[in-house]
Amino acid sequence: GFIKQILDVDKITFKDIIELVAMDENQKLEFKETFSVDNKTGDKLKCLKDATIKEIAAFMNTLGGIVLIGVSDDKRIIGIERDLKMQKLNPKRKDTSEDKFLRSIGDMIDARLKTPIAIEDYELSLVPVEDSGIKKTVCVIKVKKSKKPIFMDMDVSFEVCGENRTKKTTKQIFYVRTSDSKTV
Repeated sequence: GFIKQILDVDKITFKDIIELVAMDENQKLEFKETFSVDNKTGDKLKCLKDATIKEIAAFMNTLGGIVLIGVSDDKRIIGIERDLKMQKLNPKRKDTSEDKFLRSIGDMIDARLKTPIAIEDYELSLVPVEDSGIKKTVCVIKVKKSKKPIFMDMDVSFEVCGENRTKKTTKQIFYVRTSDSKTV
């Protein structure tokens, strides 16, 4: 259907974003309000980044798909402006906050997904949209189905039996996307 068409086009447009947002989340479509900033508190949270990377891994392990960052679960276009404002720019580089934001997603993918991920396995883009006369930016992550299983490094804690202490470690987790848009 439409999502397969979008996965095959070179450039996603404002019109494409509107059509995707009108759809429900499904096995090939996920909405994320933000990549790293809690929109209620303004705090930067690692768990939000992990949630996006988990969806990317699940899409790679299933049929591929699209993650829209800057769109809430109730289909409101929030935009990624808060994420962009949180980017710390290096004055020596000629980066924009948009460049740094996209690079931070790519760096997170490289750091957390444990099968070597090729640049061709996903595509990041920023699409300007206008919602009720307000200019916003949506991040689109187009993810291809992987030929190899993709595992994600997750930090986990567990109680050590009989020692009244907690131990932290990293485990590799295999995620898939189910037909009802859940990631397991």
